[in-house]
Amino acid sequence: MKTVENIAFETVVFSDLPHAIQEKFKLLLNSTLAPKLRTLPRQLYVRGCLDLLNAPLVAVVGTRKPNPYTRTLTQELTRRLSLAGAVIVSGGAIGVDILAHKGAQKRTICFSPAGIETYYPLTNVQELRRIATECLFVSEYTHDYMPHRWSFLERNRLIIAIADWVVIPQADLQSGSMHSANLAKTLKKPLFVLPHRLNESKGTQQLLHNRYAEGIFDIDEWIQKFKTDFCILDDIESKGSMCDPFYQYCATMPSYDEALGLFGDRLLNEELMGHIQIVNGRVELCL
Repeated sequence: MKTVENIAFETVVFSDLPHAIQEKFKLLLNSTLAPKLRTLPRQLYVRGCLDLLNAPLVAVVGTRKPNPYTRTLTQELTRRLSLAGAVIVSGGAIGVDILAHKGAQKRTICFSPAGIETYYPLTNVQELRRIATECLFVSEYTHDYMPHRWSFLERNRLIIAIADWVVIPQADLQSGSMHSANLAKTLKKPLFVLPHRLNESKGTQQLLHNRYAEGIFDIDEWIQKFKTDFCILDDIESKGSMCDPFYQYCATMPSYDEALGLFGDRLLNEELMGHIQIVNGRVELCL
């Protein structure tokens, strides 16, 4: 299902995209992908902040049915990456995609498989509206175009092509996420996955086994690797935490009921990730 709105958007032709973004997309031309996926976008329809394209871009894609471990770690990884200076790129889908967008807060880009005036899937309309208003919402398709099966592959090629790193937290063997992993391999993008128990997330387990991907075994070390690879010297992560209104509010040790009323699911997710704790009915920071 979808929802369509009459909204303002901007058309950006390929030649007007930042040079670095053009060069990333040109990798598609010389790849071994199917002919329809080796094409450059003639134009992109956008809503939001194009400046986000200038940051290190990390694609985070995965299953539509993440387990609790993946749900928690996806938001932790994307929150930490965004505070470290990355912008998270994903596809707005149910599951890992939308969790990645939420974790990144205002540093995220959504590539939609639907038209620029269409929010798809309807389940995620609230978050997609937020991205279009506060972040960057992108589509190859005009107006109320409704995605077909091939549209998702076309959307995925743009997500992987534009990314500097690719992260797949969880994926089954026969899945769109594994197709994205093959895209990443073809375009020589660094690929990372979460470790899972035996017989879980068999797609990412196979990527690890075949050494097509690196495992994220220590988040602190992995974030430091990101900062080193992209020459990020400032401690953006710590500054970001201090500037986040949520953490500023929690530093006042508010009552749990009051905080839940203001922040809802985020309060619960931050508690799961160990960033806050509830003591005697009040919220305390653990950062």
